[in-house]
Amino acid sequence: MSTRDERRIGDARGETRATLTLAWPMTGSMLALILTDTVDVLMIGHLGEEALAAAALGFNYFILFVLFAVGATSAVSALGAQAVGAGDARGVRRTMRQGLWFGLLASGPCIALMMATEPLLIFLGQDPALAAMAQGYLDYLAWTILPLFLILVFRNTMAAYEVVRPALLIVLSLVPINVGLNWVFMFGGLGLVEPMGLPGAALATLIAESAGVAVYILYLLRAARFRAMALFQNLHRPDWPRFWALVRIGLPAGGLSVVEHAMFVIAALMMGLIGTTELAAYHIATQVLSLLFVVPFGLSQAAAIRIGAAAGARDLEQVRLRGRTVFRLTAAAMGLFGLLLWLLPETLIALFVNDADPNAADLIALGAGYLVIAAVFQLVDGLQIVACGALRGLNDTIAAFWLGLVGYIAAGAGFAWLFAFPLGLGGAGVWWGLAVGLALVAGLALARFHHQTRAAGRAFRRLLPDEAPAPGESPA
Repeated sequence: MSTRDERRIGDARGETRATLTLAWPMTGSMLALILTDTVDVLMIGHLGEEALAAAALGFNYFILFVLFAVGATSAVSALGAQAVGAGDARGVRRTMRQGLWFGLLASGPCIALMMATEPLLIFLGQDPALAAMAQGYLDYLAWTILPLFLILVFRNTMAAYEVVRPALLIVLSLVPINVGLNWVFMFGGLGLVEPMGLPGAALATLIAESAGVAVYILYLLRAARFRAMALFQNLHRPDWPRFWALVRIGLPAGGLSVVEHAMFVIAALMMGLIGTTELAAYHIATQVLSLLFVVPFGLSQAAAIRIGAAAGARDLEQVRLRGRTVFRLTAAAMGLFGLLLWLLPETLIALFVNDADPNAADLIALGAGYLVIAAVFQLVDGLQIVACGALRGLNDTIAAFWLGLVGYIAAGAGFAWLFAFPLGLGGAGVWWGLAVGLALVAGLALARFHHQTRAAGRAFRRLLPDEAPAPGESPA
């Protein structure tokens, strides 16, 4: 083996370690958020079936705005990582500052839309009583989007420096706080307030998230690395080129998250037309997949940061290496998940089914069939989100959004309808349609990344110029 080959193997191994070190805390943070939501559902379940149904309506609408916030603020980690790669600490500070302003401005329309949910639900044919309960829930939950935006900006600023474990610890610390506040506000625990029922769950979430903002601020003020950067200096000062760069990169990234979720919502509506049991089996199968999906989600976040840092340093060879590495890691992980779904579909579905349910056998049979189809497309499901994350590291989010719109909605939802109804495949047809959409996005996004990284001029043309201050210049 030549010295050059040994160096390449060493570089690949080092990059694999660096990517996994960055990705696993991000994966853990997403699992912690899922745990928080699961605990909320369990506690709301004690309020009764109507409260649970109203919470489902409100939360499924709320999650659209959460996904938008997660996608939109990912621009902070991309631009921040590029500034780190360029050795531009001032660029990191300016990115966070403009990210905070972006979050404050974007949260306003989100809150306004959620405060007007009741008439929308009634228009869509939902029971007026449930719509009113869902609105009462969202009257508090809507305001959570503001601290969520701020938390995401802080977290992504830290991630630009690959500091991700404190964020995991903060998320984990908020879980018991949320549980305790649920008990106080939902059920009147400790006798501090009158029981609020369902709105109390939303108020608990709002307070817990606000506490999270305070914890992040304290950390950034006290941690040595960030204290020296004076991240909160000159918060009032605008940096319009960087602000509009965040808008230009963040809005399409947020839109991509929303249209991907929309494909699965449309699929659920189709399942409802096919049958109640099919819809229930679809819901269980997607719950299983969502637990597995946190791994490619974490890898996609790591891809944006690692590739963004290499792009900021204008190192095309490292951009290519980091892309290859994260794609191979994704393929390996999703291959294992596909094997798991293929071999144990009935066992996985049965974990979510009550044996006393008269439709238990049908639910398990249908859900297992859906998971077998999902096993086939696990590879492309993981690669599509990671490839879009890699493009985000190059600020190439507008193209990724259009790829998603074509793949998720036109192809995914379109073929799901074609296979399910005209071709008569029913619920299985919906899943095969989803497979087509995900495969198309994966193929197009991977091709786009390969095309963009063939030459430095093409790969780096969307990056902001290096704005590191000259010696003696004030680092505003």
